[in-house]
Amino acid sequence: MSWKDKYMDISYRDRGRGYEGCDCWGLVWLVYRDTLDTPVSSFVDDYDTSINVPPTIVSGRTHDWVELPVDDLSDFRQFDVLLFTVMGRFHTGIVSDPRRRIMLHVRDIDCKVSEVAYTSINWRHRLDGRLRHVSRA
Repeated sequence: MSWKDKYMDISYRDRGRGYEGCDCWGLVWLVYRDTLDTPVSSFVDDYDTSINVPPTIVSGRTHDWVELPVDDLSDFRQFDVLLFTVMGRFHTGIVSDPRRRIMLHVRDIDCKVSEVAYTSINWRHRLDGRLRHVSRA
């Protein structure tokens, strides 16, 4: 069983931080807590709905994270957090398979946690940043 299997099909839930449902940062929070035993900020008190999360929510709050460029795909590692802007909204994904360039993510329109290629035509041009937790740097 892969580490990601327990997250697949978790339903989208606005501001969710659990297996009963989560938003995109909630998924990051859950994976880091339960798979990597690494606490990260939940940011849940920093927004009232995931529709209104500013794209800059993690800017200046990355003391536990190393900000990395997105242009060298060969440097992407499992559990790197990818930062996207989708129609003006903040979104995150977690690199699940860097060799295949796959990320785990959840969006309100997709309804459940799923895997997609972060290099696909739908995602590559929206990729704005990449974070690696200091414990993995």
